[in-house]
Order: sequence, then structure tokens, then C-alpha cells
Amino acid sequence: MTEVLGDNAVVVAEPVALTAPGSAVVALGPGRTEIWHVGPDGAPTGAWACSSADLLGDPALARRALVLLENRAITARDPQDVPAFLTLLTTAAGLDLGPWWAGQVFSPLDSFRETLARRHEVAKRWIRDFDQVPTTFEGLRQLSGLHPATSPNAVRGAALTVTRLLRWQVGLWLETGDRAPLPPSWLAAVLTAEARGR
Repeated sequence: MTEVLGDNAVVVAEPVALTAPGSAVVALGPGRTEIWHVGPDGAPTGAWACSSADLLGDPALARRALVLLENRAITARDPQDVPAFLTLLTTAAGLDLGPWWAGQVFSPLDSFRETLARRHEVAKRWIRDFDQVPTTFEGLRQLSGLHPATSPNAVRGAALTVTRLLRWQVGLWLETGDRAPLPPSWLAAVLTAEARGR
């Protein structure tokens, strides 16, 4: 039976787990750009792909891509390449916004280091200890034990590999018992992006 609630009805629900807004993974390659959305738990929730020439040659497409990124924390296999890409994308969109992404780009390597630091603060026996801190994304991927994603093209493979690594990192972070849903630099990027969307 379905019951219609009146205007003054109070709905009581179970408390929900603390979550964070989503993030975006940018994957760049020869002739192709992909943007993947990642939910609060690190799972991919959507993807958008486009030829790089079309993306940077069509202001409407560039604006559409910006909409996919503007209110999300942003990362990539090589996050240091993201600002240059966003500059090109913003210019292609015909917009003069300056570095609107400041504070929204985060590094999976930094997030992993923060997770290790938190693990060291918590006196606990872990299922797995990490005796090294990788200096490259590929080193982090190997340390995680995750296989590179197989895909018909390298750009999609890179995007999928980053999303898998983010999901793995969310799990590692949650094991620390910290009340924050994500490592500090990643969470700061999410909150900066969310504040811009208000």
C-alpha cells in the first residue's frame, strides 16, 4: 500500500554514511580526450570521450567538457598536465576565466602519502604494510597490486586505471577510521570544487 504524506509529515530515516561529492579523471592522449566521473566511493559513475581536435576546435564541445569538470575535484595519471589542458580547454570554449581550477586538482600520489601518514598515526596492525612510497603513478599502481586496465585504446585504459586506483585508495583511507571521507588533499579539492558550484 502506498501512503501519501501530508505537508506537515516528518520522515525519519536512518543516518547515512559520510560521503564526499564526486571527482573527475582526465585522460589525455594522441587525438583523444576522456573525462570520467568518480563517485564518493571511488567507483566510476560516467564517462565522456571526444576527439581532441573536435574538443579544442568547437567552443560548444569545449564548454560541455568544462561543465563536466567545473564542480569536481580533478585528477589524472599525470596531474601536473591538467592545468595546461584546462587552459587550452577554457580558451577553446571562448572563456576568459583565469585559472578557475586552482585548488581543484589533486594528485593520487599525494593522497597515498597522506593515507600512509594517517596509518602511521593509528597504532594498529594492518592487513598489508607498505614499506615504500612510490614516486610515480606507475609505481603506485604496481604497489597497489592492481593490473593496468585493458581497453581498445590507451586513453581509456589510462582513465580506467586511475579510477581503479582511486577506488583502492578510498578503501585504504576508510580503514584508518578517520572521520573525513577522503585523504586531506583530495578532500580539499572536492570541497573547493563544491564551494564554486554554490
